[in-house]
Amino acid sequence: MSSILRVDDLQDSGGNSILSSNGSGTFTSNLPSAGDNTPSFGAYLNANQSISHNTTTKINFNSEYWDTDGKFDTSNNRFTPTIAGKYFFNSSLRYDNGATYNVTLYIYKNGSEYIKVRFNQNASVETIQITGILELDSDDYVEIYGRQNQGGSVTVNGDTNGTSGVTARFFGFKLNGV
Repeated sequence: MSSILRVDDLQDSGGNSILSSNGSGTFTSNLPSAGDNTPSFGAYLNANQSISHNTTTKINFNSEYWDTDGKFDTSNNRFTPTIAGKYFFNSSLRYDNGATYNVTLYIYKNGSEYIKVRFNQNASVETIQITGILELDSDDYVEIYGRQNQGGSVTVNGDTNGTSGVTARFFGFKLNGV
């Protein structure tokens, strides 16, 4: 024995339509998308920035490729999610100098070092990259810092329009389903 249930509209207890059909097999869902990884942002450094010897320096990501929910603030160069969850972050910096020295790239959470990667630079130009997943509350914030020990100041490359492959970049988005 089989049963058939025919409905054109499935509603929640408040009378809100959550799934409907046009009678020809086409469904319309009014459920929030499970694949929406927002808030998300992409920011870049729009001009070169100098990092002094043995000084941990915040990188001034002062321009954006996108910012879905306005959560990246270019005035203080930080991301504040306002929505708790797990977030994926990636950043890269290009240091220019002909000497051999150590460079470090940091992800800071709430003003403290959270993740770091260190690289021994021995070419005139090198790019260093960092990736991490952080659990954030709604009021936490994330920033990127750099450090080098060349002996003098070193330039981190920026770009006026963010299209150059050598631009310092910072990306992040909320992970769903974790």
